[in-house]
Amino acid sequence: MLALAREKNIYSGGLYKTDIQALPLEANAYGALVCIAVFSAYTGMNLKGNAMPLAIVFTDNDIMPSIWSEDTDEILLQRLNRIVFAPELIDVNSAREWLALLPEPSGWFATTQEAANYTARLKQEKRATAEDVTQAREKLGLSRADFAEAIGIGGHSNTRHKTIYDIEKGKFLMSSGASRSLRAVLTARELE
Repeated sequence: MLALAREKNIYSGGLYKTDIQALPLEANAYGALVCIAVFSAYTGMNLKGNAMPLAIVFTDNDIMPSIWSEDTDEILLQRLNRIVFAPELIDVNSAREWLALLPEPSGWFATTQEAANYTARLKQEKRATAEDVTQAREKLGLSRADFAEAIGIGGHSNTRHKTIYDIEKGKFLMSSGASRSLRAVLTARELE
């Protein structure tokens, strides 16, 4: 069990108040905070299915995501605007766009159930097969090394080339993260 000192909303007497305390945290298999269990354990409330907006904020520097839930979109937006590294968020759409740029599982969700469904889907995403990778690389017209770089695989150009070569020959599957990046690159190309 981990403990994290975070600013949290506490449900008390029908009102939310802000408090800072050490909270018990548990990581699921994906490495994300199990927000419903933590919130329930801390407040004694079961939020599953409740229509309260929720934001998951996860940065490259974080070990665990910050998870905030408020009574209304407006209050949650105000809370996100207090984050030091956040841009000015003028409405829910700008908050969604900013959160989409952060590492997964960051996002804005209408309910805790929507957030739970999203993180469950992330764990079950299809990994690109050898045939998928070859077709995508050829469609993009990239060398193996350039293709690897485009989807976020680092290293020397020879190493990137060999990695994609091995994937295309079926020696191993592409990682889930690289598979998501591949889908994003292909989608971006279609949107151009």
